[in-house]
Amino acid sequence: MSRPPFTLARHTVSIILTQALVLALRFLALWLLTVALGEVGLGSFGVVTSLVMVLLGACSLGVAYANTCFVARDNSRRDELHTTTVVVTAVVSAVVVAGLVLGRGWLAESVLRNVEPQWLLIGAVCFPFALYGLFVTGLWTGEERIGRINGLDLLRSVAYVLGLLLVLWAVPREISTALWFWAGSFAIAALWAAGILRWKDRVRWQWRGTGFGEALRFSLVAYLGDIASITHQWFGLFVINHFLKQAAAGAYYLALSIATCVFWVLASAVRRASARRVIGGDQAPSWDLVAAMTRVTFWVLIVPSIVLVVVSPWLVPAVFREFEGSVRPLQVVVPGFVLSSCALVLAYYVIGNRRRPGVVTTISWISLAVNVALSLALVGRFEVTGVAIAAAVSYSLPFLLLLPVFRRWGHSLGDLFIPRREDVTYFRDLLQHVRSRTRPLQGGDPEGSA
Repeated sequence: MSRPPFTLARHTVSIILTQALVLALRFLALWLLTVALGEVGLGSFGVVTSLVMVLLGACSLGVAYANTCFVARDNSRRDELHTTTVVVTAVVSAVVVAGLVLGRGWLAESVLRNVEPQWLLIGAVCFPFALYGLFVTGLWTGEERIGRINGLDLLRSVAYVLGLLLVLWAVPREISTALWFWAGSFAIAALWAAGILRWKDRVRWQWRGTGFGEALRFSLVAYLGDIASITHQWFGLFVINHFLKQAAAGAYYLALSIATCVFWVLASAVRRASARRVIGGDQAPSWDLVAAMTRVTFWVLIVPSIVLVVVSPWLVPAVFREFEGSVRPLQVVVPGFVLSSCALVLAYYVIGNRRRPGVVTTISWISLAVNVALSLALVGRFEVTGVAIAAAVSYSLPFLLLLPVFRRWGHSLGDLFIPRREDVTYFRDLLQHVRSRTRPLQGGDPEGSA
């Protein structure tokens, strides 16, 4: 196997450096939320924001995947894909916003306990900006615009933290105020992205009905998997919010947020850095590359997973004070997050290179079904810890269920786990680039920069 090129190491470092800063900002945001809202308030905040995330997955129609896969294979389709992005964003947002406005009372009373109807209106304001940002990120991932993705993440995180600082020190500490600043951070990032595309890239309106149909047919299969994946991620929080106290939802939301920050930073970095090469390359070299990236992800995450399990009984109470209830669920979900991070890295190979989005979709629905069954079965007896157990089991399933698929395709499973000499070379390239500090936040090649 030829080693991953140095430009890939440079791209990975670029994203990791930015994501490390984003990670620090997100931890600061979590701390500010816990101080300003407490366990009870954080639970309600988490339910509203998680509902918006679920709606994004349920209503995205898989356009982000289509943007990544199609532009990675043919960059000349950028204008056409962006036009599709704008059309789908406008139509879907109109439907979702209308649904939230008209149905907020029923949702608050029947489905989402401890949630005020007016908070759902803030989610409605946030939705179109978040959806557009999701689609543009998919487009830039396929183009390998690493610097722009970094800038989008960083801008939103900075805006969010500055807003929360105002919540803590300058305005009343209310859930609605925190939600407005959360929604505002998506709006700022989306408007920045739209400005870049309009005035820097001179993106034109280019509608092609056949191209739209082709993209939509491909993306709809992946979209069915998106619905399952995002619901799977947050279903346990809704179960806890419905059956247990509001403070329990806050404790579980904090545990999931910490695990997401720690474990999906590296997975996001290698996934974005290698997406164009994995999707656009031939099957053999693409498998070599994605297998190498999976090995890197798996072995690098083993260390923080062990550290987090060991130190969380002291770290969480020391940093987040009254959130001792987050310790046990955090320890329980760690193994699931390690394997789910590896599954995230592998997804682009299955969907984009092998053109088999149905495989990921089927596995996502199986994982969701297991999560639903276990969460409902365990929440009564084991409460938050029971839901965390359900999450750990079901989060592990996508990676484990992909293994027999790869074996049937003729790939060696040892490629995903057994370290190679090339991995050492790759890490040396990473360290060399970190030391050189050469354009650390700009991405790699000029065509990949903003």
